[in-house]
Amino acid sequence: MSAGLPVLHAQEPAATNKTSNKIGAVEANPADGPEADADQLSELKKINATTYQLGEFTIDKKQRTISFEAETEITKEIIEYAIVTPAGKIHESLFITNARPIHFNIAFKLLGYKENKSLYKVFVNNFPTNKNQPATDEEKTKSFFTTTISWTDKETKKTHHHNINELIMNVQTEKTMASNKAKWSYGGSFIHQGKFVAEMNNDLIAIFTDRGAVANYAGDGREDDTLWFPITEKMPVKGTKVTITITPDFPADKKK
Repeated sequence: MSAGLPVLHAQEPAATNKTSNKIGAVEANPADGPEADADQLSELKKINATTYQLGEFTIDKKQRTISFEAETEITKEIIEYAIVTPAGKIHESLFITNARPIHFNIAFKLLGYKENKSLYKVFVNNFPTNKNQPATDEEKTKSFFTTTISWTDKETKKTHHHNINELIMNVQTEKTMASNKAKWSYGGSFIHQGKFVAEMNNDLIAIFTDRGAVANYAGDGREDDTLWFPITEKMPVKGTKVTITITPDFPADKKK
């Protein structure tokens, strides 16, 4: 791990508390969510008429963006995650951030996203079936978002802005994610034994489908953990500070 982001020891759960995306844990019950959300919302700070701060996240309700700071981690090897915390699976992730998954989840909700569970398998007796969980058309549509990575090159002083899809390549097709216009989807993770799994596992955005992450890649090849590599020549070098901006792919609700 690079030295730029200290490990968040207060956030790091014991290994025995982590849960796999392979298990048949119970999905979040609406009764499990509001109390925890209300507790975290007490940390929400108003910056101006349309902008709020929640932990490391800046939430702009006018621009409909969620932005936060991160740091480049993997630039060459196979990846399964786009963004995790320093206590997460950093050996499989493009970027690491000190931002908390539970705050990320709340930020999505504040901007009107819906949880799309259709990427995840139905579990029976703790084993996955071949059937995916149901989701309405509205839940699918209002889960999609675009992720932009911005940074300034230390040597050239040039500022770069890239859709994250432009930075990731499918090793079989030798094409970027951008070539198939693949989407990313907010799923909201789930509750297991009274705990928010994304916070336990420290996963914000997964590429290889992980129902415990707050959000996931929703395109073809998402269930293959051998396909995805960063495009090294486009990536900022390891340890580079970046700004990550999440923008919804659905229109804002009309005011009544």
